[in-house]
Amino acid sequence: MKKMGYSSGMSEKRLKKYSALLRNADNPILKKTVIVYGINEEDARERAESGGWDVLSVSEKGGASFFTKLALMGESNKGLAEKDVVRFCKGLAIMIRSGIGIVEGIRFYAENLGDRNMARILVGVAEEIKNGTDPDRAFADTGKFSDLFIGMVKAGVESGGLADALDSISHQMRMMSSFATRMKRMLTTPCVILVVLVAMFIAAQLIITPRIEEMLNSNKVEPDFFSSIIFAMSHFIQAVWWMLPIGVGAIVLLMAARKEFRVALIGLAMSKWALLRTLVMSMRQHRFIGTLSMLVNNGIPLDQALVICQMVVKGGEMEREIIKVTEQYSSGIPLGTCFRRYTSCESAVVHMVELGQETELAPQLKNCSDMLEEQTEEAMTDFSAFTGVISVLIPAMVIGFLFITSYLPIVLMSARMMQGFASK
Repeated sequence: MKKMGYSSGMSEKRLKKYSALLRNADNPILKKTVIVYGINEEDARERAESGGWDVLSVSEKGGASFFTKLALMGESNKGLAEKDVVRFCKGLAIMIRSGIGIVEGIRFYAENLGDRNMARILVGVAEEIKNGTDPDRAFADTGKFSDLFIGMVKAGVESGGLADALDSISHQMRMMSSFATRMKRMLTTPCVILVVLVAMFIAAQLIITPRIEEMLNSNKVEPDFFSSIIFAMSHFIQAVWWMLPIGVGAIVLLMAARKEFRVALIGLAMSKWALLRTLVMSMRQHRFIGTLSMLVNNGIPLDQALVICQMVVKGGEMEREIIKVTEQYSSGIPLGTCFRRYTSCESAVVHMVELGQETELAPQLKNCSDMLEEQTEEAMTDFSAFTGVISVLIPAMVIGFLFITSYLPIVLMSARMMQGFASK
C-alpha cells in the first residue's frame, strides 16, 4: 500500500481504514464512496479530497460491534420524514406562486413549524441561499434531503418552474408513501395475529396438554392412537420450542442489519408466490418509471435522470437493471433498446418507451407512469383481499387445532374412564 506524506519508517498498522462519502462539486446529485487510509479522521479526509469532489463525511471502517452498528443504524444521517417534506414542498410552492421569494418562503415556513429540528435545518438552508449558494447545493449540504428532491430543485431553478417542480415532488412522494403505508398495514395485521396464535399454541402444548396427559395417566387410562399422536407432538414441542423465538429473532436481526439478506429473502418469497411477485414488480416499475417521468417532464436530461433513478430505486434486481441501462445508454445505445435488453419491465412499457423515442419521450413516460399506477392499485387490492382471507382463515385453523389438541383426548377417553369406574 502506498503511503503519501509520511516517512518510510511508519508502520502500516498505524493507518486506519476509513470510508469517505464524496459529492461532485459541479453536480451535487452525483455521489460516490471511496476507501482511504489515514492516521485519524482528519488525515483521511485530506487524503480523500480530489479534484471536482467534495468530502461530505468520513467514518472509520470496522471497530464497532454488530449490536452497536444495529443500534446506530440510520441515526447519524437520518433524513427528514417524508410527510414533513411533502408538506414543505406544498407550502413553499404556494408561497412561490404568491410572489414570495425562495429565501423568504423558506423562512416563513420554518417560523411556523412545530418541529424545531426541521426549522433549524430550513433556516440554515435559507441563510446559505441568501449568501449566494445555489438552492440545490444548500439543500444537499444538510444531508437530510433525498437525491430526488435535490435533483428536482435543481431542475426547477434552472427552468424557472420551481413551484411546479415542488408540486411534482410532493405528488410523487405522497403516492410512494401511500403505497408503502398500505403495504405495511396489510402485512402488519396478519403477522401480529400469527405471532399471537403461535404463542398461544406453544403455551397450550407446554401447559394444557401435559396436564391432560397427567390426568389420564393418574387414572391409569391408556391413550388411544389419536391421543398418543397429540401427546407425542406436545413432547416434541416441549423439547424444541425455545428454538422458534431464537430463530425468529435471528432472522429479524439479519433483516435489520443486512440489506443483502432482505433482498434475498424477498427474492425467494417472490419466486414462490406469484401474487407477491406481481405486487412488488408493479411497485418497483412504478417507482422507476414514475420517477423517470417526473424528472424528464421537468427538464432534467435523460442521462442525469437515470442516475437519480438509481438512487431512488435501491435494492434488488431493478436497481441493477437501472445501472445497466444507464451504462448502455451513456455508451450510445437507444433507450428503448436498453429497456428491452436489460430490464424486466413488461412489454407494454418497453413499447411505449420505444414509441416515445420516435415521437416525444416525456408524454409517453407520463402515460407509462399512469398505467403502472393503476396496475399497482389493482395489485394492492388483490393482495389486500388475499391477506384479509388469510387473517380470518389462519386464526380459525389455529383455534380449531388448539381445541382439538386440548379437549379431544378428554372427550375420546372419557367414555373409557367411565367404563373403568363402572367396572370397579
